[in-house]
Amino acid sequence: MTTQDLFEPQGFYKEFKVAWKPQEGDQDGWGDLTPHPKEDDDGPNLTKTIEQAMIRLARRHDLYCQNIEQKIRKESVEQEWMNVDHVIIGGDRTYRRFPLIAVEHETGFIASKLGRLVDGKQTTASFEWALWKVLTMRARLSVFIAYPEESQRDLAKWVVGEIAGGWCETYASLGWKPNTLLLMGWKNQKDSASDLYEPFRIDDKGRMVELDR
Repeated sequence: MTTQDLFEPQGFYKEFKVAWKPQEGDQDGWGDLTPHPKEDDDGPNLTKTIEQAMIRLARRHDLYCQNIEQKIRKESVEQEWMNVDHVIIGGDRTYRRFPLIAVEHETGFIASKLGRLVDGKQTTASFEWALWKVLTMRARLSVFIAYPEESQRDLAKWVVGEIAGGWCETYASLGWKPNTLLLMGWKNQKDSASDLYEPFRIDDKGRMVELDR
């Protein structure tokens, strides 16, 4: 796996799975990542678990990951870059560097109902708001991690289609193509940690397309 592969949804997902467990030669001292998000729905604990995975993933490719509340490495500062949870960059970390990967991790709920999309006046701590943030990112790859209920699969796909579909109309007029990975950690399913998240990409019509696991 090359660093360039990280900038594609399928490649990032494969490396993300590897980052759940330490590899031979890893020196981070964390061991297996815990808690398993399906066993502990506490938001802060989920945040810590994902933070560790993102730092480990970046290190494997000699990149740097800035986290919203990073306290693991002494040289880091506690701040958000681009108003998202995790930003991976290379080089000397100066403002000259274009963001490589932007990751938004959302433990909130889906506020919409099937056929009725919630608007920005009604909620700012939800699946919809976080997805909107991800679609605004200018990075080589944008990643959205969320935890809808297993019973909300159809609703989640409809919400993504409604929001991303509108964005993709503008993308097309500008000659852009979406490069977004969705990692859905459906609640109430029983997967192992390495297969916890079901991966999707967003196609040029705004639809969720399942990736290989």
